[in-house]
Amino acid sequence: MVSGGYTGVMAVLYDFQTLLSGIGAILAALLGGRALFHAARIPIENAEKQAAEVLNRRRVAVSVMLASDFMRLSQLARQAEGTIVSNIAANVNVTDELRAKIRLTTPPLIDSWEDLSLFNTDLIREIYEEKRRVDQYNYDLDRAGGVFGDDRFKQYMQDQIRELRGSLHALSSKLTIAGNQAKL
Repeated sequence: MVSGGYTGVMAVLYDFQTLLSGIGAILAALLGGRALFHAARIPIENAEKQAAEVLNRRRVAVSVMLASDFMRLSQLARQAEGTIVSNIAANVNVTDELRAKIRLTTPPLIDSWEDLSLFNTDLIREIYEEKRRVDQYNYDLDRAGGVFGDDRFKQYMQDQIRELRGSLHALSSKLTIAGNQAKL
């Protein structure tokens, strides 16, 4: 029997036109869904890219601030070293005023785990090691009596502040490098 007056391939197409229309509709729906999916992904990808940029900018900002703070702390340690040496040479007693003058204070930013989490774990450990060393120096400073105590304690305080100055400077350099390596 001839379908719709067609023969051969045309007859087959005529007989299965509903099936072919359905397959065509499914293909069109799949293509449309794919286009819709990609169109919906664009804002998500842009948001992810923007979040990554903000994270990198925060990393740079925190690096710059901490590098500056630790460089300033290194300079204060250098001044404290000079003050300690001159007070020992002048045989001057340690007073509360002198302690306040040569006391070192770590930057408050290092107490923010959210900001420090922007760095790798080795750098975080180094930052906290320097905080521990500054705290130890301040503790020893509070124990200092007379003219910085006996000769061994005098030498210990001088060595401690000298080493602290160098390590604070080195940490400042590492933080500067970390800020420069962040991608903007």
